[in-house]
Amino acid sequence: MTHRIPGRTGTLALAVSAALLVPAVTAATPAAAATPAVTCTSGKAGLAAKLKKDITTALQNRKGTVAVGLYDRSTRTTCTLRATSAYDSASTVKVTVLATLLWDARKHNRYLTTTEQSLATAMITRSDNDATSRLWKQLGLTKIKGFLSAAGMTKTVPGAGGYWGLTRENVNDEQKLLKLVTARNSVLSDNSRAYILKLMGKVVTDQRWGTPAGAPST
Repeated sequence: MTHRIPGRTGTLALAVSAALLVPAVTAATPAAAATPAVTCTSGKAGLAAKLKKDITTALQNRKGTVAVGLYDRSTRTTCTLRATSAYDSASTVKVTVLATLLWDARKHNRYLTTTEQSLATAMITRSDNDATSRLWKQLGLTKIKGFLSAAGMTKTVPGAGGYWGLTRENVNDEQKLLKLVTARNSVLSDNSRAYILKLMGKVVTDQRWGTPAGAPST
């Protein structure tokens, strides 16, 4: 039995992403090595300087290695910190898995099966690892690498041996994925983008760890 991917379409005028990714192994850093600085640009006067100051202040007392990426389409604003540094993906790769599934289904002119929809829902809304493993195995590395190539995510390296959480990725590639999800493009159809956004908007409370769940009340 097959079902049509929901037909809701839409384009977000604003896309903002922030990645706080801690690598599994952190190399020792010489005491004299300079900490990289946050870089911001914006088409809105004063915004880049304010964001750079605020992000730098927020990270001053954090331990570990932090990478940040921000993109605001409406004001042409970007901020980056260690945007090309590679980290183990852990569960952030699950959106890539769903995007690959939808990209491949479109290539073969088919709808997702009931089972695929169920697995996709569990993977995204509940961060279900078993569901992710089943879809990862079903797709295989050839299709996953095919999507990464089509998406221009050239620095993302899929985890070997079925270990999808050991996929290596960086901020720049994750932002390429988010841009595909939030604006019309030739890689993901409007229906596919709407389906991804629909599931991402239904994440259960105890899995809402990132933006905008971490935003201040103001």
